[in-house]
Amino acid sequence: SNEVRGTLDALPVGDVREFRILDRDRRRKVHMVAAELGMVSQSAGGTTFRTVCVRNLGVRKDEFGTDGGFLQDVVAQWQEEWNGVLSQGIPKNSEPVAVAATV
Repeated sequence: SNEVRGTLDALPVGDVREFRILDRDRRRKVHMVAAELGMVSQSAGGTTFRTVCVRNLGVRKDEFGTDGGFLQDVVAQWQEEWNGVLSQGIPKNSEPVAVAATV
């Protein structure tokens, strides 16, 4: 956990760091440390080999307090924008797009 914290503390703003971790508990620790530092993280990959990607957005948790008010404002803004997009519906001139999936 200290190694992860040190790595993320040194992560430049805008950069992404990948952690290739197999163990579920270690992935969880990376997510928790990233959140503590005000960074965003996401797991990707299959069920056996998963990677955690952490992005430094340049906002430190100590800059917006521990109540999460800053993040709540950001999420509220995203929800408002998304609801506006959804309320417009599908444009009349749009054509269906076929998506192929392989198994």
